[in-house]
Order: sequence, then structure tokens, then C-alpha cells
Amino acid sequence: MKKYIALIRVGIQRELVYRTNFCIGIFSTVLLFIVEVAIWSAVYQGKEEVGSISYNSIMIYTVMTLLLQRLLGGGTDEEIGNDFQSGNIVTSLLTPLNLGVKYSMQELGKGLLNAFVLLLVFIPYCIKNREIVSVIPVQRWLLFVPAVVFSYSLFSILNYMLGILTFWSHSNIGLYMLKMACVNIFSGMFIPLTFYPSILRGFCMVLPFQSIYYFPLTIVMGEANRAQIADGILLQLGWIAGLFLLCRLMNKNAMRRIVIQGG
Repeated sequence: MKKYIALIRVGIQRELVYRTNFCIGIFSTVLLFIVEVAIWSAVYQGKEEVGSISYNSIMIYTVMTLLLQRLLGGGTDEEIGNDFQSGNIVTSLLTPLNLGVKYSMQELGKGLLNAFVLLLVFIPYCIKNREIVSVIPVQRWLLFVPAVVFSYSLFSILNYMLGILTFWSHSNIGLYMLKMACVNIFSGMFIPLTFYPSILRGFCMVLPFQSIYYFPLTIVMGEANRAQIADGILLQLGWIAGLFLLCRLMNKNAMRRIVIQGG
């Protein structure tokens, strides 16, 4: 446990090294929040519900999405790709720690710091609009937390798998852009999948991305009943197990193909 805490601490320290970049990231998220609130306020003008979702629920969705986005971060795939190209990946391979665990724990440190600071920024809004937060019972939070833990695990494994693909492609730029496009569109990050056309929504529901954002957020919104929550968590665990096994297979083959560029 101590080594994991140490890795999380390293991630926090590395994030604070570039404080200007960190502050810009938080500011960008706050700016995005202001824009989203303005858009949803215009959509809900004069309406109590849109597509069975109330205004309070969509505000909860917006706040929690941005917090979850900062917690999950950009992913370890970009960092693995950069280390591969620079040759720094060798140092990571020589350590006794599992490569995926090392990168994931450091990314968790960054995410916890970002989410905590953003939460502090959101506190004035939550106090001013306490009627929005007060509608969330404790039971939802208790179910939301494990869903977020599995969400982070799934996202970390997916990112590690994409990072390992750099051992074949020798560049992670295209893979990173493809991943971000898929996450932005298919996860319900910005727009709940409830608002999607039925065919597109059905397609999104069979992909792992909705288990990362949309499913945990439906819990805190109160849009999922106990049966749906149980099915959603089982689906998360299924994706985690499947991608984990695939990662182990890819990891073994990747070590045979490593070619250091630079260093």
C-alpha cells in the first residue's frame, strides 16, 4: 500500500511542478462549465423537463461530469507514448513495479488533485444553488462511489492498452485523438445518452465508454433503478476483466517489439 501512496504523491507533485498549466486547466474547466450552464438554461427555458430529465438533474450531470473528467484526466496512454518515443520507458521497465500500475497511480494523483481543487471552485455555486445538491440522497452517493472506482479502473486499463499499442505504431498521436473522439461522442460526457437518437444510443450502450461516464452519472442523477445499477456495475466489471486479459496478452508481445527512439 505504501508504494501506491508514494506513486499517488509523485503524481500530485508532478502536477504542481507546472502550476501555470495546472491553473489554466482548472480555469478552462470553469469556463466550459459556464458555457454549459448557459446552453442548458436556454434549452430548459420555460420547461421543467426535457426528455424526462429535469433542470436540476442536468445541472447535477454537468457538475459531476466535469469533476469526473478532471479525476480521470487525459489518460496514461499519452504519457506512455511520450516516454516510449523519448526512451524514458526503459527506466520504467527496469523498476520492480508493474508498468500499468505505475502510470495509473501517478495519473490518479493528478486526478485527485484536479478534482479536489475544482470541487473547491464549485462550492460557491453549490451553496447558491443548494436546492440542486439537496435532492441527492445519501444512498445515491454510496452507489455512485463504487461505480466511479470501476469507471477509473476501466478508463485506466483502456488507456494502458492504447499506450501499449505505441510499441507497434511507434506514435500515439493518432490513437490518442481517436480515443478522445470516441470518449467525447460515445460516453455521454457532454450530452446524456438519453438525448441521443435510439439507434445511436443503442450503439453507445454496447461500447465501454458509456460505463466510464454515463452510467455513474445516471446513478447520482437518480435516472437508474437498483436493477439497472446492478447490471451497469456487472457490465463495468465485465469490461474491466476482458480488457485486463487483453492487456496482459498485449504486454507480453509488446516487450518483444520494443524499439527505443531517442534517449
